[in-house]
Amino acid sequence: MFSQSESSRISDEYVAVKLTGGADTTPEVTSFMSRYGVRGFPTLLVMNADGHVVNTQVGRTTDQIMGALAKGEANEATFAKVEAAAKAEGADQVATDAYLSALEDRMGWDSLVAHYEGAESNATRDTKL
Repeated sequence: MFSQSESSRISDEYVAVKLTGGADTTPEVTSFMSRYGVRGFPTLLVMNADGHVVNTQVGRTTDQIMGALAKGEANEATFAKVEAAAKAEGADQVATDAYLSALEDRMGWDSLVAHYEGAESNATRDTKL
């Protein structure tokens, strides 16, 4: 499916996982599909090491896969800027809201929970002071 150079790049930078649906669907696949909103096949999810979806696309050709990976990389770069702005000293509510919205878009549930749990504990601490 891929040329040698494409295969090398992909295997060096990504972990490919193929999930099978239909009659062969396991409970783990069903759970994954539910968590990430997969409604049909073939669905390409480009995810980062944190399990955040950085791009979703339908397709299976080499060009579609390479395009999905490239868009995922671009989306990661954009997210890094949004995250840096939100975590900068003196960040305003607009930057924080943009960051939380981006986390929601990429299904960064664990990061969202951690943010809100931290916000609640800070509010509780401030109330006690």
